[in-house]
Amino acid sequence: MATRLISQTEFPITTDQAKFRLRIDETGIPDVDESEDADIEAMLKAATQLAESMTRRAIAVGTYKLTLDAFPSEIRLLHPPIVSVQSIQYVDADGVTQTLNPTAYSVDIESEPGCIIPADDTDWPETKETANAVTVNYTAGWGLATPEAVKQFILLHAGHMYRSREAVTDKPMAALPYGERMLDSYKLWEV
Repeated sequence: MATRLISQTEFPITTDQAKFRLRIDETGIPDVDESEDADIEAMLKAATQLAESMTRRAIAVGTYKLTLDAFPSEIRLLHPPIVSVQSIQYVDADGVTQTLNPTAYSVDIESEPGCIIPADDTDWPETKETANAVTVNYTAGWGLATPEAVKQFILLHAGHMYRSREAVTDKPMAALPYGERMLDSYKLWEV
């Protein structure tokens, strides 16, 4: 079983929001202009990835690909919140790739992690005995609906990266207020 992030489309904080928080005004600060946008965007993505790693959740809306060797009784979807399932494909007993009809399964996006089970009076189809016989493509993440505490964590870390761009400095470094405790109520403790 492997779950891979394919792409991310909607991040919880825009570059303009971060620039406002960092008090960056292109007209008021010398040597700060739109060329900083790419760096700030990269810092926001890195801080978002840190929060995702710490919470085991999808914060930016992303497309995920889950591969399994066969159908289990229940397919668990990691990285909640789950938004939707795009498709379930499988290699049938004859070695032909098939797409499962969405009426053949039920998706629970409320549970954490989410799960997929066969529809009532339905069983999973037979698969060929091969690695990665089942592929599930799904979307997960809060995106712009990310809880405020998580957004503040991301902004704090992006701001810290912006102001401390080197691994070593001769300036004293202060600890981030609250640190990772801001994420405690959003962490998945068991998956």
